[in-house]
Amino acid sequence: MKEEGIRSEMVLRMMMGLDVSSDEEETQEEEEKEEEKEDEDAEVQDISKAINKTQEESAATEKMDTDADTGSQAEHIQERLAPEATGPTVNEEDLLTGCVGASAAAKSDRDGQTEYLKEQVSYDEVTGNLLDNDKNGVMMQWEDLIMQLHAQVICETNGSTAKHKTILNVGFGMGIIDTYIQEHCPRYHYIIEAHPQVYAKMLTDGWDKKGGVKIYFGTWQEVVPKLIAEKVQFDGIFWDTFGETYEVRRSLLFWSPLLIRLY
Repeated sequence: MKEEGIRSEMVLRMMMGLDVSSDEEETQEEEEKEEEKEDEDAEVQDISKAINKTQEESAATEKMDTDADTGSQAEHIQERLAPEATGPTVNEEDLLTGCVGASAAAKSDRDGQTEYLKEQVSYDEVTGNLLDNDKNGVMMQWEDLIMQLHAQVICETNGSTAKHKTILNVGFGMGIIDTYIQEHCPRYHYIIEAHPQVYAKMLTDGWDKKGGVKIYFGTWQEVVPKLIAEKVQFDGIFWDTFGETYEVRRSLLFWSPLLIRLY
């Protein structure tokens, strides 16, 4: 219907002796832009689906490996517990994960990141430590030296500087490593942060106004597909999220070859 309307208008303009060449060019440009946008959206969706599938397959494989390796061990432990008929019932899954008597903790670990993102966090007024809702440390000041060394490794390769490099940090926290990355003056400094309160503090502290800094609010599972679709690549990546399991970490490593720039 839209195309018929455009053609009708062009015919009318030609009958009136008006130039329609510029209109044809504009129409073609608009159609090309729409096609490019549709292709990019489709690519992002495909990558997101692939990441989710990778995480599911990774979790299933991990469970199969665990079942095979620890099946006999679980049976042995159950036999030793059998004589104590009056004792507490031991969940088989707890035996396999080594979390006897801590079933709630094991489940919490699997869904740790989702729960953490819903929690209220705070920054200690004295130390600056990032604390969760129960006042447990999410990131602590004692990590400073570790972060400094990580930044040095990420930003420098064979004595070269970071001035022409693009660096990615997943998980801002207290901003310790990001502060050290800034000291190396990279060309571009990408930061992914998923917690709304941490993200708000980043804006309050002016991180969105620093030269070369690009902030993405969301989980890495949401942001990475967009970066891959945009063909963004990095010279160094640091990843320090909170509450994610081994299966989740392994799925990010699977996608790292598409994010790392090869020299």
